[in-house]
Amino acid sequence: MNIAFPAILFLILTLPGIIFRYTYRKGLWSSPFSMGTLSEEVAYGLSIALILHLAWISFSQLFFPYEPALEALLAMIIGEYSNVHIYHLIVSSIVSHPVLLSFYFLSLYLFSALFGLGIHYLVRSDWLALDRRARMFRFDNDWYYLLKGDVDRFGSQYRQRPPDGVMARTEFILGNGVLCYRGLVHSFYFNKQGELDRILLTMVQREFYWLGQDKEGGLQGEHADPVGNLKGDFVVIKYSQLKSLDVEYLYLDEQTSLDEA
Repeated sequence: MNIAFPAILFLILTLPGIIFRYTYRKGLWSSPFSMGTLSEEVAYGLSIALILHLAWISFSQLFFPYEPALEALLAMIIGEYSNVHIYHLIVSSIVSHPVLLSFYFLSLYLFSALFGLGIHYLVRSDWLALDRRARMFRFDNDWYYLLKGDVDRFGSQYRQRPPDGVMARTEFILGNGVLCYRGLVHSFYFNKQGELDRILLTMVQREFYWLGQDKEGGLQGEHADPVGNLKGDFVVIKYSQLKSLDVEYLYLDEQTSLDEA
């Protein structure tokens, strides 16, 4: 028995579930997400693929009145080619309608991708907000939730209104002191390994503290440089060089908004 052919067929049949899981978890985010083990991805992908195949076969029969050759499909999966009748059934099923088979799989792959994106959009939408309301719907994208302000809208503390801004305070060790940058988070980027690489801050203020020792031997900060606004529009913060990162969510009350208007 040639094991390559059943393996390729298994991948073709499982691919709709894998595509759905990828687009559902990835969405339109530029930030990465973690993948499970190969056995987990195959198990989830196969389970979802079975549902998608059943739905797509039922939908296809509304336009193409062909009965699927389930006996041939099962024989191809298990690699049973010794029976002459089964072998001819497999060959005839593939040769008789190559265009329809190609269209079926390509259209199913496209549908799986769009369906995954659609479900991702519904879960993330402010209308349902399932990933903020319930942990079971939450995506494995912690940095996005933290730096976009969604952490402040989790569970019982769910807010219908997102924060008006995310303030970040970063600290760097510089010689015998600590250099601090404080500003609004504009955007953030990841490296090829999926790790947070840099944060882009705007409206930035800078502070510097000398490090000394208090009476108990601990470190204390003595303010040495007055607070000042930087002239540049943006400051790029390298995450790997940070000592600490503090995040604060800002909400403007309605009265302030009316006064400014």
